[in-house]
Amino acid sequence: MVLSYRLLSTVTKLSLVAGSAYAESEYIWPNAKTDLLESMLYEQQGLGSGNSPATFIVPCEKVNFGTGRNGAAEWLRTAYHDMATADVVAGTGGIDASIGFEVNRDENPGVGFNETLVNLAAFLTPRSSMADLIALGAVFAANGCSNGNVTIPFRAGRVDAKGPGAPGVPKPEQPLDEHITSFQRQGFTPQEMIGLVACGHTLGGVHGVDFPEIVPVATDQNTQTFDTTNSGMNAFDNTVAVQFVNNVTQNPLAFGHNETTNSDGRIFNSDGGEVIGKMADSPSYFYQTCTTLLERMINTVPKGVTLTDPIQPIAVKPSKLFATINSNGTMTMSGSIRVCYLVLLRRVI
Repeated sequence: MVLSYRLLSTVTKLSLVAGSAYAESEYIWPNAKTDLLESMLYEQQGLGSGNSPATFIVPCEKVNFGTGRNGAAEWLRTAYHDMATADVVAGTGGIDASIGFEVNRDENPGVGFNETLVNLAAFLTPRSSMADLIALGAVFAANGCSNGNVTIPFRAGRVDAKGPGAPGVPKPEQPLDEHITSFQRQGFTPQEMIGLVACGHTLGGVHGVDFPEIVPVATDQNTQTFDTTNSGMNAFDNTVAVQFVNNVTQNPLAFGHNETTNSDGRIFNSDGGEVIGKMADSPSYFYQTCTTLLERMINTVPKGVTLTDPIQPIAVKPSKLFATINSNGTMTMSGSIRVCYLVLLRRVI
């Protein structure tokens, strides 16, 4: 993830927190709901960086999940498949980590879901639900692979499901009307469906081992990528749209040898090519569309779940505080205070 703020961790006097004129007036330390997730979001380098899931997939090409596979693509796919069981009218499903109970369904083929959940489980705590971590993974994937062009505000408060959700993840072999119905159930219009599919399929590709009817299985991990940027695996950009519009795509879900499974082709052409054409013509339109739709995707939650406001970097944040009572009656306190100095500078200006 490309950070909007540079963070500096130091050990300093505690009076800096109490006396700073630039400390967050709305924030009272500690905040059990957001402190840990705020650290995961903004402490990706330097002191404390090992506590963020971003270390698995940022930068985008950092970690492979195996030959021909990309961690960021798997994390983004996991978030969509978790959300895809949502029924926004009924108020059920959404990002609730029910995917953990659904990995054996035929609508969720492949080992990527289990591997993603295993990666994220290392950060599961009473203050960071698996549902929040799945949403956070999508934020890291889109931001890190787009060089910061897709920066999705992150809200906390998702609640983990206690069992599977209803089936309903769209499949490549389904006709267009069934895809439209599925996305409308999830809360997206037919035009938004086009955008969300393009945003999701700018990373990764189709694995032959999981979809032999789409990609011939030359090896156990034979993969045909959605586009050719950086071998098609790790660039979150509008190339997938550009190549489709120019009819030079290698996307196996658009012009694959099996017409039945060419779902991307049917979806992208469903409005006469208008939305995908705009995404191809304008990188900024592509990035803005993806930011908006992916934010809505990760904020789709069951009825009764209330998310926090977007988590912003805390200007001055103490951590690991320790107090010692000395033999002479004085008290010594030690710990770290992280200063986000660009936030402070903006407040001064």
